[in-house]
Amino acid sequence: MNINFDKYTNSNNNGDFAVIEETGTYHARLVMVRMNKMDPKFLKDGEEPRDQISFLFDVLNNQGLSCHVATKPCTITFTDRSKLPGILGKLGQPTSGKELRELLYTKDGKLKDIYCKVTVEATERPAGDGYYNRVMKITAVEEPTGQPVSKLVDWDFKTFGKEVELYDVNPAYETSDNDEDDDFINKVKADNGVK
Repeated sequence: MNINFDKYTNSNNNGDFAVIEETGTYHARLVMVRMNKMDPKFLKDGEEPRDQISFLFDVLNNQGLSCHVATKPCTITFTDRSKLPGILGKLGQPTSGKELRELLYTKDGKLKDIYCKVTVEATERPAGDGYYNRVMKITAVEEPTGQPVSKLVDWDFKTFGKEVELYDVNPAYETSDNDEDDDFINKVKADNGVK
């Protein structure tokens, strides 16, 4: 036998396929900041693709299961019409990239372990076979709640099905006692050119 089926486990055990079925406010923990270029199909002729940022959260649904839910990517701008300040909500309202970095990162350059409440939009799929989830904004910042770390999955490193170009992971989610998880993180980093 060449295939080792023992390594495959029920992914529902770690919440990989848990969803949020009702729009509302939920406890969450920041997992990752992700950067991509704007999709060329949204560009006008001759326009250069701008950087877009999205945030991935570990959200606890009504059953207490972890759901990895992201914000929609948006450009990094700080004007009245910008979507970024609306997403950051109660976390803070930076007016520059420097202030954004100070809001999200520690002095030694690590992503902060931010516990918060977020508004999640739950939209039923057209076929009625599930829900699409999207974090809309941070509504409160909380003291650490003891929310356990959940496993990262391949899909966490994608936006709209495409590999993210740059990302920073909350160090709590990078650290694992499970060698399989460490191998996964190292593989994703290698695939994205990160050492």
